[in-house]
Parts: sequence; C-alpha cells; structure tokens
Amino acid sequence: FFFQAEDGIRDKLVTGVQTCALPIFHPLADASSPLTDSERAAARESRTRGAHHLRMARVLGGAGFASEARSPILLAIAALAQALAVESRLPIPTEADWFAPPFDRVWGQHAVVLRDYSRSTGADWQAAAAALDAL
Repeated sequence: FFFQAEDGIRDKLVTGVQTCALPIFHPLADASSPLTDSERAAARESRTRGAHHLRMARVLGGAGFASEARSPILLAIAALAQALAVESRLPIPTEADWFAPPFDRVWGQHAVVLRDYSRSTGADWQAAAAALDAL
C-alpha cells in the first residue's frame, strides 16, 4: 500500500508540486521461505534466554518482590523481541523500537500489556508475564 505525499513547498518560482509514493505497509516474514538452521537456532536461543528471565521474574514476583521482578521481565521482553525479529525476518529492535512499526505487529494482542509494562514502573508484572507466556 502506498500514499501520495506532497512536499508542501509553495513559492512563486515553483511551478508544480513534487509528489512521491511512500510505503505504509511493511510485510512480516515471507511465509514461503522457511527459516534457515542458523535462524532457527538464534530464535531458539533467544526464546530460551527469555524463558530463563521470565522464571526469575516469577520467583521474585511470587515472593513478594514485584519491583525486583521488573528487570527480569524487561530482559525477557528483549530476548523475545530478538526471537520474534528473527522469526519475522525483521531487524533486531532496540528497546525504543520494541513497540514501533513495523515491529509492533509481531506482539499481536499482547502489545498493549507489554508496552504499558515497559513504560510504567507500576504496571502489573503478572499480566506482563502472562503475555510473554502466550508468545
């Protein structure tokens, strides 16, 4: 999908409007091309690392240390973001890009919960853990 954009320059010396077509759709993974062995290994390693951090967050949060569970939850989000990027054939996102287009779509229905958790120190760690489990 594309949309037309005008440069907005208005000048008595300009006789026309410059336009260009800009993409507004970035497809996710090419479903017709399976992941390579190295891509599968990288995704699996990232998912394993994320699961480790998530277990640590559950231990801490379950023992009443909700604020201490925050760091492992964020590390789990980062690890899962790497796995999802590999699986979707997108560039590995920085923390600032976790929930920005086009990467925002890989989180699906869990994007809002995880985004809110990453931005708010008072967000519920259990909701974020459940969202990570679902991915």
